Amino acid sequence: MESIYTNSISSEVNIYDICLVFGLRNESSEFGDPLARVYMSPQHAKVLSKILAQNIEVYEQKFGTIPLPDDLKFDILEKVLEK
Repeated sequence: MESIYTNSISSEVNIYDICLVFGLRNESSEFGDPLARVYMSPQHAKVLSKILAQNIEVYEQKFGTIPLPDDLKFDILEKVLEK
């Protein structure tokens, strides 16, 4: 299995599945060049979100709070909430 490093992620959503697009951001690309697309069911994505939340909680307990920029925005979430 190939391992990749990613520092950029976007998502695509439809009624049947969710796609996570992992990329590598560089100076010439604002969102990063796509490296891999991972498609999953909404149910699988929800389980993944819970697993990630648990792992982040464990990480922060061991190493401290992960700082995020004050101006960080989740545009997709804001668009969904507007509907």
